[in-house]
Amino acid sequence: MEFIVTAATFLLVIAACWQGGLWYMARQAALASAQEGLRAARAQHGSPGAGQSAAMSYATQVGGAHLNAPGAQVSEGADQTIVVRVTGRVPSFVPGLNINISREARGPKERWTTPGAAR
Repeated sequence: MEFIVTAATFLLVIAACWQGGLWYMARQAALASAQEGLRAARAQHGSPGAGQSAAMSYATQVGGAHLNAPGAQVSEGADQTIVVRVTGRVPSFVPGLNINISREARGPKERWTTPGAAR
Protein backbone atom coordinates (compact mmCIF):
# COMPACT_ATOMS: atom_id res chain seq x y z
CA MET A 1 0.00 0.00 0.00
CA GLU A 2 2.85 2.38 0.81
CA PHE A 3 4.34 1.74 -2.61
CA ILE A 4 1.11 2.71 -4.37
CA VAL A 5 0.85 6.00 -2.48
CA THR A 6 4.53 6.77 -3.05
CA ALA A 7 4.36 5.90 -6.75
CA ALA A 8 1.21 7.96 -7.28
CA THR A 9 2.76 10.93 -5.50
CA PHE A 10 5.93 10.58 -7.54
CA LEU A 11 3.95 10.48 -10.81
CA LEU A 12 1.94 13.52 -9.73
CA VAL A 13 5.14 15.47 -9.07
CA ILE A 14 6.53 14.42 -12.46
CA ALA A 15 3.29 15.53 -14.19
CA ALA A 16 3.37 18.89 -12.38
CA CYS A 17 6.99 19.46 -13.42
CA TRP A 18 6.19 18.53 -17.02
CA GLN A 19 3.20 20.89 -17.07
CA GLY A 20 5.37 23.64 -15.56
CA GLY A 21 7.84 23.17 -18.40
CA LEU A 22 5.07 23.42 -20.98
CA TRP A 23 3.81 26.62 -19.29
CA TYR A 24 7.31 28.13 -19.36
CA MET A 25 7.85 27.28 -23.04
CA ALA A 26 4.44 28.75 -23.98
CA ARG A 27 5.27 31.98 -22.11
CA GLN A 28 8.61 32.25 -23.90
CA ALA A 29 7.03 31.57 -27.31
CA ALA A 30 4.39 34.24 -26.67
CA LEU A 31 7.00 36.77 -25.53
CA ALA A 32 9.24 36.08 -28.53
CA SER A 33 6.23 36.48 -30.84
CA ALA A 34 5.31 39.79 -29.21
CA GLN A 35 8.88 41.03 -29.59
CA GLU A 36 8.91 40.04 -33.25
CA GLY A 37 5.64 41.90 -33.81
CA LEU A 38 7.05 44.93 -32.01
CA ARG A 39 10.10 44.97 -34.27
CA ALA A 40 7.87 45.04 -37.34
CA ALA A 41 5.38 47.60 -35.98
CA ARG A 42 7.85 50.10 -34.56
CA ALA A 43 10.02 50.35 -37.68
CA GLN A 44 9.97 53.73 -39.39
CA HIS A 45 7.50 52.66 -42.08
CA GLY A 46 5.90 49.91 -39.98
CA SER A 47 2.24 49.68 -39.08
CA PRO A 48 0.10 47.95 -36.47
CA GLY A 49 -1.07 45.55 -39.19
CA ALA A 50 2.51 44.61 -40.04
CA GLY A 51 3.22 44.01 -36.37
CA GLN A 52 0.19 41.81 -35.92
CA SER A 53 1.04 39.82 -39.04
CA ALA A 54 4.65 39.34 -37.91
CA ALA A 55 3.60 38.29 -34.40
CA MET A 56 1.08 35.76 -35.69
CA SER A 57 3.50 34.39 -38.27
CA TYR A 58 6.19 33.92 -35.64
CA ALA A 59 3.75 32.38 -33.16
CA THR A 60 2.49 29.81 -35.66
CA GLN A 61 5.82 28.95 -37.28
CA VAL A 62 8.24 29.02 -34.37
CA GLY A 63 6.00 28.64 -31.33
CA GLY A 64 3.51 26.28 -32.97
CA ALA A 65 4.27 23.32 -30.74
CA HIS A 66 4.47 25.42 -27.59
CA LEU A 67 1.57 27.86 -27.96
CA ASN A 68 -1.96 26.76 -28.87
CA ALA A 69 -4.55 29.12 -30.42
CA PRO A 70 -2.28 32.17 -30.62
CA GLY A 71 -3.72 35.64 -31.03
CA ALA A 72 -2.06 39.04 -31.40
CA GLN A 73 -3.22 42.60 -30.78
CA VAL A 74 -1.23 45.71 -31.64
CA SER A 75 -2.04 49.18 -30.39
CA GLU A 76 -0.35 52.54 -30.79
CA GLY A 77 -0.73 55.14 -28.07
CA ALA A 78 -0.84 58.90 -28.39
CA ASP A 79 2.77 59.08 -27.19
CA GLN A 80 3.92 56.93 -30.15
CA THR A 81 4.32 53.83 -27.97
CA ILE A 82 3.59 50.53 -29.68
CA VAL A 83 2.19 47.69 -27.56
CA VAL A 84 2.00 44.14 -28.93
CA ARG A 85 0.09 41.58 -26.85
CA VAL A 86 0.20 37.89 -27.76
CA THR A 87 -2.23 35.49 -26.11
CA GLY A 88 -2.63 31.75 -26.33
CA ARG A 89 -3.15 28.52 -24.46
CA VAL A 90 -0.57 26.27 -22.89
CA PRO A 91 -0.50 22.71 -24.25
CA SER A 92 -1.90 20.49 -21.53
CA PHE A 93 -0.21 17.36 -20.24
CA VAL A 94 -2.83 17.09 -17.50
CA PRO A 95 -6.26 16.28 -19.00
CA GLY A 96 -8.83 19.02 -18.50
CA LEU A 97 -6.30 21.66 -17.46
CA ASN A 98 -6.66 24.86 -19.51
CA ILE A 99 -4.11 27.59 -18.88
CA ASN A 100 -4.28 30.86 -20.83
CA ILE A 101 -1.26 33.12 -21.11
CA SER A 102 -0.69 36.66 -22.29
CA ARG A 103 2.65 38.39 -22.87
CA GLU A 104 3.31 41.85 -24.21
CA ALA A 105 6.18 43.86 -25.60
CA ARG A 106 6.22 47.65 -25.84
CA GLY A 107 8.51 50.25 -27.29
CA PRO A 108 8.58 53.66 -28.98
CA LYS A 109 7.88 54.12 -32.68
CA GLU A 110 11.06 54.83 -34.60
CA ARG A 111 11.26 58.32 -36.06
CA TRP A 112 13.82 60.77 -37.38
CA THR A 113 14.83 63.63 -35.11
CA THR A 114 17.29 66.47 -35.53
CA PRO A 115 20.18 66.91 -33.12
CA GLY A 116 19.29 69.17 -30.20
CA ALA A 117 15.55 69.10 -30.96
CA ALA A 118 13.04 68.55 -28.19
CA ARG A 119 11.98 64.95 -27.91
